[in-house]
Amino acid sequence: MVFNHYHAETHTIAHRIFHHAFSNPSGLLISTPTPPSQITIYAILGLNASVFALWNFAEHTHHTSLLRTLTENTTVSRPNFQAGRTWTMVTSAFSHRDLAHLFANMTTFNSFASALASVHGVGAAHLICLTFGSTISGSFAFLLHEQRRASRPIVRGELKQGRTLQQTFRNALGASAVCTGFGAALTCLMPHHKGRMPLVPGDMPLWAITGVYVLADTLLVDTNSWFAHAAHLGGTLYGLFFYFVFLRPFGGVWCTMREWLDS
Repeated sequence: MVFNHYHAETHTIAHRIFHHAFSNPSGLLISTPTPPSQITIYAILGLNASVFALWNFAEHTHHTSLLRTLTENTTVSRPNFQAGRTWTMVTSAFSHRDLAHLFANMTTFNSFASALASVHGVGAAHLICLTFGSTISGSFAFLLHEQRRASRPIVRGELKQGRTLQQTFRNALGASAVCTGFGAALTCLMPHHKGRMPLVPGDMPLWAITGVYVLADTLLVDTNSWFAHAAHLGGTLYGLFFYFVFLRPFGGVWCTMREWLDS
């Protein structure tokens, strides 16, 4: 999820492509994703592509009414939330304005969702619940962080003490929180699964890759970054929650933890 450049913020990066080698991890039964799971993945990819097409049509035709409609209904922000447009906490995850942003998020989502759907017992319902839960959690974290930033005092000598920070409201959009949610859940299922980070030679285990991104988001969350790091962390937390509540019977770190406790 990144800030909408239509509102003085811009796009790109988020969580990049993890190149998975779909080996059979310990404690998991791997099977071909079920047709409903595959349809769910394709539907989410198609929905994101469709909203991207609407953004680009509106921008290239200077269709101000459509741009306003998309901004008010497919980006998450404090003004949208305060105006009662709570659905933007979900719709923002299916909204991208930049091709690189769309490509990065959709490639990552497709990799994670396909890997998760290949675990025997994981079905379309898991994918849907993880998608919607991650985006709601990410949007909530973003709004909470925006509220905290807006009320934080400015520490500058030329300003009166106690004056609050006056900021342009930021709009966020994109599926990065969904990607981090899927990434966290998949890491718990396959912590030693090999993946690859951009600009880093060689493969790394998923637990290390996820750890690097969580650390980066944590360190950058209070900076003037273009990226909604709070939303990334919100998605990650939901992914962890989803694994321990719904996915732990299928294997992964829960089996390792039980072995440690029993030894």
